[in-house]
Amino acid sequence: MKKNIKIYWLSSCILSLICCAYAYADNTNDIIIKILSSRLTTAEFAKVEKSQSWREARWLDLKTPQALSQGLIETKLLETLNHFALAPRDLQGGLDGSAFTRIFIGRNQQRQYTLAFKQSSQIYCTLIVFPVAPDSATDSITSFSPQRLHRLAEALRELEQFRLVALEKDAYGNVFAWSGTAAAATVRVWYLPADNELRLLWISAT
Repeated sequence: MKKNIKIYWLSSCILSLICCAYAYADNTNDIIIKILSSRLTTAEFAKVEKSQSWREARWLDLKTPQALSQGLIETKLLETLNHFALAPRDLQGGLDGSAFTRIFIGRNQQRQYTLAFKQSSQIYCTLIVFPVAPDSATDSITSFSPQRLHRLAEALRELEQFRLVALEKDAYGNVFAWSGTAAAATVRVWYLPADNELRLLWISAT
């Protein structure tokens, strides 16, 4: 019984967010989301980097041993790119490493950020991972509270500017992935309840 209630609340939360999204407001204070642009370069990002309080921040160079492993696998960037079939390919059909010449990894305000820059120093893609664990403190003894998914609701509300449209649903109609729009960019959003996280993938089209 409780499982059905959980599914109901998840559906209600997602449906209400989609209805609210018609406003397409800029509801985020996240400086990285605000500066996302196909014209962003490593030099410009470095200025923003210095203005933020990062934890575990580091730059990886393509020539550094284990750089691709740390920058693509440990950050879940490659997994997310592959999920949406958006990983860059070279002429032989393999992963195009030139899209990840330099990679920035860092944490800020509990969020994980990965920014990959091309050989030209222009940005290729960004992955932001939002922690969205259910708030069980709002539940009663017998049922789930409609507020238990407020962290997911708040994270999705920050992304309304990307005009999210449902991309993937489960058998119950719950939406777990969205496509979005942005100037000269591809946007995908992926909710992973098992990991209690929401991922924003932004890829430059230039």
